[in-house]
Amino acid sequence: MNFIKKHLVSNIKIKVKDIKNQMGSIDNFIYFDEDIDIGYKQTINRINDWYPFKKEEIVNSGWHDIKGEFIIQIYHKLKYNRFYIYKSIDGKSYKIRKKC
Repeated sequence: MNFIKKHLVSNIKIKVKDIKNQMGSIDNFIYFDEDIDIGYKQTINRINDWYPFKKEEIVNSGWHDIKGEFIIQIYHKLKYNRFYIYKSIDGKSYKIRKKC
């Protein structure tokens, strides 16, 4: 992994922690409004504190598996609030967005 890719990944991890601190106690994942198509009929639709996850898969995708252009898309979705989270309130799960 080159310097630019490492820098983007570290910024994404910082942004995810900031989002989780601002939104209060949330479940594990941050979901993107629109999936990111990475080719080979695979898409990334969510991210946790450490790794992105492909749609309909339980196992995470390593950062080294993803090309730089898709990492930039992940960063922009987090930066411009194009995501939502699920939050449990009184035993029910609600979809919540961050205010701009």
